Amino acid sequence: MKRVLFATAAIVCLIILTVACSNGKDAFKDYKKTETGLYYKFEIENKKEQQVQIGDLLVAEMKVTLDDSLLFDNFGDPQRLMMVVESDFKGDLAEGLRMLHLGDVAYFAIAADSIAKIGVQMPPFYKSEAGQRIVYYIKLHSIVTEEELMQEKEQQEKELMVLESSEQDSIDTYLAKNNIKQKPTESGLYYIETLKGTGQNVEIGKTVTMNYTGKFLNGEIFDSSLGEGREPMEFVLQEDLMIKGFTEGLLKMKDKGKATLIIPSKLAYGKSSPQSPIPPYATIIFDVEILNVQ
Repeated sequence: MKRVLFATAAIVCLIILTVACSNGKDAFKDYKKTETGLYYKFEIENKKEQQVQIGDLLVAEMKVTLDDSLLFDNFGDPQRLMMVVESDFKGDLAEGLRMLHLGDVAYFAIAADSIAKIGVQMPPFYKSEAGQRIVYYIKLHSIVTEEELMQEKEQQEKELMVLESSEQDSIDTYLAKNNIKQKPTESGLYYIETLKGTGQNVEIGKTVTMNYTGKFLNGEIFDSSLGEGREPMEFVLQEDLMIKGFTEGLLKMKDKGKATLIIPSKLAYGKSSPQSPIPPYATIIFDVEILNVQ
C-alpha cells in the first residue's frame, strides 16, 4: 500500500543539529544574503516553475557538510525529506525552502547561533558566537502539495477501512482451508493446543523460556527464535509485556506444551504504523513451544 512518510519535527531537528559547521568570513562571498541573514546560492533556478508553499512536502536530494566533511547525503536516492513550515527564526532553513522552485538546486547556510537560541541541543563542536553556519545543498525533485497530501491520506483511510472490514473474512478462509474447527475465545483469540504441557502453568511473574515462530495468514514468517543464530526467548511474563493475544495464549499453556495462536489485529498491532513490519489490520499466527517455566 502506498504510504505517506511524514518528516516529523524530531527528524528535522536531528538533521539540523547534527550539522553545525565553522566557516571563515570569506566562505560565503559568492552567496547572496537575505535581509534576515540567510545566505543562499542557486546552481539552478527555475523561477517559472512551481514554487514551494507552506504545507508542501518536498521530495529532494540533500547533502549537509561540516567544512569538507560530509555529514548527511541522500544524493542518488530522492526522498520525501521535509515538510515546509513557518519560520522558527529569521534566516532559518524554512525560509530557504520557501524560496525554491521545482527543479531548483541550491545551497543554504543557516546561522548555528540562531538554532541554539531556540533551545535546541547543539553538537559538541558548536561554539557560541563563532560565526558557524549549517550548510544544506538541496536538489528539489518534486513537490507534494498540502491538497495532494490530504487526498493521499483520504485514500489511505479508505484502504485501511477495507483491510479492517475484510480481516474476519481472511481469518475464516484460513480456518476453512486448514480445516480448523476451534472456536475463538471471548476476546477473539484462536488457541489451538498441539501438545499438552506436563509441567508448571505459565503465569504472570514466572520466568518463561520458549521457542516461537511468527507468521502471517499467507505463511510468510516475520520473526522466529528458530532462525540461524537465534536462541530461545527467556523473559519474566508481565501483563503488558507483549501484545494482548500473545499473553492470553501463553497463560493457557504449561511447561513442555505447544500451541498455535491465531491473533486478530485487535489483539495484536491493530492499525500498525508506517514504520512497522506488520501491515495494518494483519492477523498474525504464532507457533509456540514452552521449554521451561520457573
